[in-house]
Amino acid sequence: MARTKPRSDKVLTIRIPEKDLRRLEAFCILQEKTKTEVIRGFIHQLEVPEKAAVVEAIVADKLSS
Repeated sequence: MARTKPRSDKVLTIRIPEKDLRRLEAFCILQEKTKTEVIRGFIHQLEVPEKAAVVEAIVADKLSS
């Protein structure tokens, strides 16, 4: 599959129990998606209250500096 979007420059490393990793990998296989796609999808589903949106904007500003 050809990449249609520019590569992201941020990397997130997490530690999870092997049981959770197996569960994530099984989910990815069933959905025919990568772990990155699934995790991004979960993040996009997060409900962010108005106050948190302001904090998110501040964090984004700091990360871009």
